[in-house]
Amino acid sequence: PVPSGNHCLWRQDAAGPGGPAGACSTIRPYVRGTSMTSVDGTTTNMCSLRVSTCESQTAFSMFNCMTLNAAGDASCGQPALHDGVCRMLDAASNRCTVFCISDDDCRGGVVCDTGASPAVCLF
Repeated sequence: PVPSGNHCLWRQDAAGPGGPAGACSTIRPYVRGTSMTSVDGTTTNMCSLRVSTCESQTAFSMFNCMTLNAAGDASCGQPALHDGVCRMLDAASNRCTVFCISDDDCRGGVVCDTGASPAVCLF
């Protein structure tokens, strides 16, 4: 297993603004509830990502990956994991996107292009 890090997951019981308040399905793309142990040894239920990583979610639509090839894909998350890909945003730029199973794996109002192979979140 690859460590998930500590910089983008929600505690499932977080009740603050935008928090899941017990239901991971309310905070796309963090739809999967799972028990995790923090670096200080605390075990709690977290809302995590199903098919991407924190790094690829951070790069989503924000990073101009330049080339539509393996080098561009490698800049869209964890290179060794192939967790993000470079896709054309428009005639002037390419951006990073993430893999998805359904719309739940994409941020907010973004939809999953399940007709693509592999399926990716649209911009």
